[in-house]
Amino acid sequence: MATAGQTSKASDVTEANEEIAKIQELTSLTLSIQKLKESLKILTRICSRVTNKDDLKNDINVHEALADVLDVLKHMLMVYPVLQSTEILLKAQNLVNLAQGCTVSGKRKDIQESIDELAIAFSIRVSEYVLGTSGEIDFEFTPSINVKKTDRQVSNTSSTSDALTTFGVPLDQHLKATGATIPHIVTKCIQEIDERGILIKGIYRVSGVKSKVEKLCQEFETYGCSVNLSDVHPNVIANVLKLYLRQLPQPLFTFQLYPELIKLAKNWPCTPTKDQSKHCIEELRSLLNKLPKCHYATVRFIMQHLKRVADQNEVNNMSPGNLGIVFGPTVLRLKDTRSCLNSLLDTVHQSRIVELVITHASVLFTNLRKASNS
Repeated sequence: MATAGQTSKASDVTEANEEIAKIQELTSLTLSIQKLKESLKILTRICSRVTNKDDLKNDINVHEALADVLDVLKHMLMVYPVLQSTEILLKAQNLVNLAQGCTVSGKRKDIQESIDELAIAFSIRVSEYVLGTSGEIDFEFTPSINVKKTDRQVSNTSSTSDALTTFGVPLDQHLKATGATIPHIVTKCIQEIDERGILIKGIYRVSGVKSKVEKLCQEFETYGCSVNLSDVHPNVIANVLKLYLRQLPQPLFTFQLYPELIKLAKNWPCTPTKDQSKHCIEELRSLLNKLPKCHYATVRFIMQHLKRVADQNEVNNMSPGNLGIVFGPTVLRLKDTRSCLNSLLDTVHQSRIVELVITHASVLFTNLRKASNS
């Protein structure tokens, strides 16, 4: 049995490791901010040189510089979703609108003002986060998992081309290989969070220790459904679940349904009447019914769980809106990853759809599907 001194020492080591991890994340954020700053400087410099002599060349240069800005901004908002805000997205959209369409030569001043507004909005958001004035939030990171095959998996690979793996494997392929209807990693993680993590403040938003997240990912690859989660912190489990969903080649809500779901989010009234709400919910249910069978079952299982999490938001601070921000870009994304512009501007709508599915989960998933999709 460990003595009080040993327990205290172990606790000190854990706290020290967590502090080091936070410092590393802060360093990474600082470097990302520097990249954004440099890309904005380049865009500003190009806009300052715009003339009426060569509108086409001006437009190409501005659009290329703007794409770089949006690429950096998108990456930061994905790695640190807590920095997302409606104001930042609106400022980015305004900048894009000014740079699109007709030539930019006549809008040089407006574009430069828009660049300044975006920089200020982002600076304020980062300052709020660093100073801790925007709520109790923590870094969200994307572990760079490098899963190694075990001897057992290598042996399996030699006899079959479909080695049994988890991360980065298409959902239908994984379920066919395991004989499950919902991925074991999803059911195990959710069951454990339901039991031990549903009341934890910031569950799914607060990150676990990166090394522990990567270790658990490796264990799922090695042992599959036999992984023991009883001693794993729920924040680590939550991170692993999000990472699994993020690495699905075909996102949970599928590429095919992306345009329709985003359109529905844009058209959903902020304060709908009873009839409007009923109509929108029916439309959302109809879209969900178009999901392939394996995707539908997994979506239903996860969203019903997130509804249970949201029902405890007075304790865990994870409302449907907060959960939507965390899961939106994970389960809804464009097939063309180069289209950073549309992806960035759709972030608020991605979050909105997940928020709506969570909010209305008890209604959306009560009836059996009218059609069975493969």
